[in-house]
Amino acid sequence: MVYPKRLKPGDTVGIIAPAGPAKLGKVQDALPLFKQLGLKVKLG
Repeated sequence: MVYPKRLKPGDTVGIIAPAGPAKLGKVQDALPLFKQLGLKVKLG
């Protein structure tokens, strides 16, 4: 089985909602966690 590389500080993650629009409040609540982990966030 092939596994992707682990995320590391400085990597960019994309947040999308392919099944429908995400609740903006929940997305905004998650952003500090990603930033605390040192990740860059790109909203789709």
